[in-house]
Amino acid sequence: MRTSSEMKSKRQDGRGHWPRHKPRSTCTPAQVAQVLRRLNRALAEQSQRQVGRTLGIHGTQVGRIFRGEDLPSAATAALVMERL
Repeated sequence: MRTSSEMKSKRQDGRGHWPRHKPRSTCTPAQVAQVLRRLNRALAEQSQRQVGRTLGIHGTQVGRIFRGEDLPSAATAALVMERL
């Protein structure tokens, strides 16, 4: 039986299937923890919407990262480190 990491896309362009439970973020756990600490500090003073505007991302995405539903992308992590 094949494992999820062996699955290949059947599309011609190679895009498509993403193995279940495979993280899409390239951030290390330490980077994710640092992003969450900075978001926690920012959200204590501002709303999700305001933090999202500061970062240039949607406020809903800020909430999803903060609640642990999504991992921040490398680009989002860089924005958090730079702007918060």
